[in-house]
Amino acid sequence: MDEIKGIQFSGKALLLEGQAEDEALSVYRKRFPFAQAFSSPVWAVEIDYVKLTDNSHGFGHKLSWSA
Repeated sequence: MDEIKGIQFSGKALLLEGQAEDEALSVYRKRFPFAQAFSSPVWAVEIDYVKLTDNSHGFGHKLSWSA
C-alpha cells in the first residue's frame, strides 16, 4: 500500500531586489554553477502556514504550524 506523505504551505511571494537578490543568486549559483549563464527575477516565499501529512504514522496523521 502506498503511504501518503507531503507538505502544503501558504505564504507571500516576494520579488527580491538589491542585496537580498545578490545574496540569493550567490548561494544558488554555488549550488548550480551552470546558472551563471541565465538571468531572471529572484523570488522568495515568506511562509506563514505549513501542514505535513504523513500516513506512515496512521491514516490522516497531520502536523501543522502557523506563524
